[in-house]
This record gives sequence, structure tokens and C-alpha cells, in this order.
Amino acid sequence: MDRPTDLHVTAVKRIMRYLKGTLADGIMYNHSTDKANLLGWSDSDYAG
Repeated sequence: MDRPTDLHVTAVKRIMRYLKGTLADGIMYNHSTDKANLLGWSDSDYAG
């Protein structure tokens, strides 16, 4: 970005906060078998 504005900085901060808050979430792909297995998880305890 040639000339970032305050709007850009705010957007980057929001993205970083989101990523920091979702570190425990993930998707795992294991291709060691003939069948593709896709496993996803997330912390659904929104209270804490």
C-alpha cells in the first residue's frame, strides 16, 4: 500500500484482533489414507 490511511490501520487492527481471538480454531486435513478426512473444530463456549 502506497499511502495507508487511518481506515486501513483500523481494518488491520480489527483483523489482528480477530486472528488473536481465533487461535484455538482450526481445520486439519490428513491425506495419509485413501479417503480424504476433513476435521474442523472451534470453541463454542461463547461465555468464556
